Amino acid sequence: MNGGHRGFPAGAGWRTWCRGRRPPVPCLPSPASRLPRRRAAFTLMEMLSVIAIIGLLVGSLALALSKARELSRRARAEAELREMVSAWLQYHQLYGELPSVVQGQNELPSSRKTLDPLINPESGDNPRGLVLLNPQIPFNAAGFYTDPWGTPYQLSFAQPKLEATAALRTSITFPGRQRRLP
Repeated sequence: MNGGHRGFPAGAGWRTWCRGRRPPVPCLPSPASRLPRRRAAFTLMEMLSVIAIIGLLVGSLALALSKARELSRRARAEAELREMVSAWLQYHQLYGELPSVVQGQNELPSSRKTLDPLINPESGDNPRGLVLLNPQIPFNAAGFYTDPWGTPYQLSFAQPKLEATAALRTSITFPGRQRRLP
């Protein structure tokens, strides 16, 4: 072996032999690589802070979605109310009076029977057979036309007795949100 150490030429240490050349036998590991390696990982505090930040982001997103959903429901309810008021006013313009089902009534629920003259063209109270209201949502199991929160709309028909002038005041409320639209 020519006096060398484990196959290295004599006079050349294994450190000099390994630099830039391929030894006949594998090099011994350098002293720096013999030290125990520290694994790269997150600490518990780092993980908890990341989880807390994610929780805050999810919470703010849920709050924003909740507000958007409430605004959407409110807009839908207002649109449905406008349609119902418009349909009752059209009925009054066409026939000069309200259907017998609702005349002089106060705080009627928006049931299928109440809205029948507007929806059903074959109703006895709708001689021209016109459909004046197309409810976007079907009636619930009890037969009521409900607002987006599930509460039936309340109808009120107050018609004052006037001699020379006819006046019609219609209001529909959705009690779940204490809001009135004239």
